[in-house]
Amino acid sequence: MVEPQPPKWVLEALRRFNGMEARLVIADKVLSASDVKQSQARLMLPANKVLSKEEFLRDEEIRVLEGDAKATRKEGVKAIFLDPNYETYGVWLKQWKKNLVLSGWNPVLAGYDEFEEGEKFDLWSFRREEKLHFALVPKEVDCGYLDAFSDLDFKTLNDVPSSNDEDCFGLDLLFSTYANVNAPLPDLGSFEDTDVVTSLYDDA
Repeated sequence: MVEPQPPKWVLEALRRFNGMEARLVIADKVLSASDVKQSQARLMLPANKVLSKEEFLRDEEIRVLEGDAKATRKEGVKAIFLDPNYETYGVWLKQWKKNLVLSGWNPVLAGYDEFEEGEKFDLWSFRREEKLHFALVPKEVDCGYLDAFSDLDFKTLNDVPSSNDEDCFGLDLLFSTYANVNAPLPDLGSFEDTDVVTSLYDDA
């Protein structure tokens, strides 16, 4: 199995928190009504969605969770949760029947009130000085333009489909402009900071 590569949001979290061992826990976690309801006070991590506990948990943490599954009073594994703004909250990872849950969830919902039922995220974990961290990572926008720039010429640029996503607007405008003029395509390695994109926004 190919190890999923951390998206930009996770890489930024690793930089900010001096983290390591980034692991994808759940791909495409869809928030349920109970996930965003304070009366439930937990985030459900269904067993059939968790990719592999062994990939992101230590042996001792797994033993604690396995003990929780049989106990009325659950001990849990202490962890840190990061919201999409990189704010941190103390939570507990616990075993509930066959599923995992993050308890202590109400402060997260109070601190970040933009989670909505039906939203889709990837759940990632990482370590900072052995401390387990979790984050619901916003899905990155795929504008369809970021592969094989070196192979593009003006003909293929004309064939690139436009995106309706507002986050791709600058790229759409950039490509449509350079596809119709006799000018070299600018270096897009850091297109967000380039003067050309700024000028295109200004002229739009």
